[in-house]
Amino acid sequence: SRMSPEDRRAAPPVIVEPEPGSIADTFRELLPNIEFQAIQGARDVLLVVSREQAHDVLAEAKNNPRLQMDFLRDLCGVDYEGDGLEVVYQLWSYKLKHGVTIKSKV
Repeated sequence: SRMSPEDRRAAPPVIVEPEPGSIADTFRELLPNIEFQAIQGARDVLLVVSREQAHDVLAEAKNNPRLQMDFLRDLCGVDYEGDGLEVVYQLWSYKLKHGVTIKSKV
């Protein structure tokens, strides 16, 4: 049977961990003092970071030779109404041909 739209909204999201060796592991190695949640998205790995640490994560993504995220593919905001706002950065490295999405509540 099909799930109703109301039931779909009420169902908890399924969080899938990225595969070992993913870009999430690279970020963990490079930023051992920063806590983040890594989720495997449809296209990229998503890193959910705190507002206070977002700048450090983004700077490392751009400047570290192992990441070289030189292209901001998309930047958007999500309004969760009563639950606040979220900024979503979709980054890509043309040289290394990999990407990551970084999300942070504001």
